[in-house]
Amino acid sequence: WIDFDESLPTYGEFQTNDFSVVTQTFINNVEFPPGPDGNGDFRYLSADCFHLSQMGQAR
Repeated sequence: WIDFDESLPTYGEFQTNDFSVVTQTFINNVEFPPGPDGNGDFRYLSADCFHLSQMGQAR
């Protein structure tokens, strides 16, 4: 998904005079602490999966 996410802003339909898509690459190297199931705990992210949640802000 990272390759697609990085190529998406190059699509002409997403680059207009009043709108653009920009890749936020900081997320590429983020590792979340393990959650209850042992996988990355995505509760640190808000519902939009971009911003930090209240839990993520507190850490």
